[in-house]
Amino acid sequence: MSTKLFNIAWRRLAFGSGTIAIGFSAAVIASAQQMNVNITVLPGSNRVLIDGSRAAVTKWSFLDAYGGILGLGRRIEQFAVFDTSGQAIQVRQLAPGQFESAKPATRFYRPKLKKGRVNSTFTT
Repeated sequence: MSTKLFNIAWRRLAFGSGTIAIGFSAAVIASAQQMNVNITVLPGSNRVLIDGSRAAVTKWSFLDAYGGILGLGRRIEQFAVFDTSGQAIQVRQLAPGQFESAKPATRFYRPKLKKGRVNSTFTT
């Protein structure tokens, strides 16, 4: 892959991960609750890790499309949630980017984003 194509793909991946963080932030603003999010870009792997904490909820929602980038919710892998004591809580996927936990959870961990095909007219 040429350097230019790699740079374009890398920017799109970073944009997509930022979009998911914005989706979390929008949910927090709508409900006026605090949330802390950490985003880690894994160089050379086309993957991003996201973890954080928020008020206890059972519904977890990620944007599936933003700014012409489609299928963001399908890129989430290994999504896990935990209660305040750190115990894992069972979670099930309802739809791409939509999850529900068996009981309220305050921490989310490693919704690993995998590389996906970007359907966008974004140019550099």
